[in-house]
Amino acid sequence: MNRVILFLLLAVVTLPAVAGNIASNYQDIRAEANQSKRHAAALGVNDQAALLYRAVFRQLAPNWYGTRWSFNGHTELPQNGSIACGYFVSTLLRDAGLKVQRVKLAQQPSEWIIQSLVGEKYIKRFRRQSLPAFVESVRVWGKGLYVVGLDNHTGFVVHDGNRIWFVHASYLAPYQVVREPALSSAALAASHYRVLGKLADPVLLQAWVDDRPIDTRQH
Repeated sequence: MNRVILFLLLAVVTLPAVAGNIASNYQDIRAEANQSKRHAAALGVNDQAALLYRAVFRQLAPNWYGTRWSFNGHTELPQNGSIACGYFVSTLLRDAGLKVQRVKLAQQPSEWIIQSLVGEKYIKRFRRQSLPAFVESVRVWGKGLYVVGLDNHTGFVVHDGNRIWFVHASYLAPYQVVREPALSSAALAASHYRVLGKLADPVLLQAWVDDRPIDTRQH
């Protein structure tokens, strides 16, 4: 049999199986991440925030690295289809067990995404600040999981206790979900306005533990 034809036949047979494996594996990982909040009820706020950080950054996000970005992407499965920046944020939060409105939240301006999640005490705004100064502000604020809103973009900023990362569905090359050092991120550098929300608000964390719906602020 012609090698090209054989290759195409094998691709047709194996691609659905691969997609099925991805779906099955990710659902298992998602279920494991959701276990975190079942242990969080008896913990203090700092420990609850640490569990949410672990669920999003350590358990869920690595499965998404390399997933294609597109402006209208809304896949719910990593490595399958494409995803836009807002959907990346809302999907990972949902998959960690937060009862967010995935579609509605993803379609809001990035600052409103943050305001839907945390109160003003947990929000900081930066106008025309240099990227090194912004990253230093994150360092001073401390280890944790943040959502950042930019001029026309959103994603997660993560302070892992040592380094600070930007985890996002990138509209710049390589046009995929990436984890990159915040200090060298072209997307962070390009934005004149940055809004940072730290996902350590006790109200948010209690809603996570209680399986309580989180309303979306809308324009």
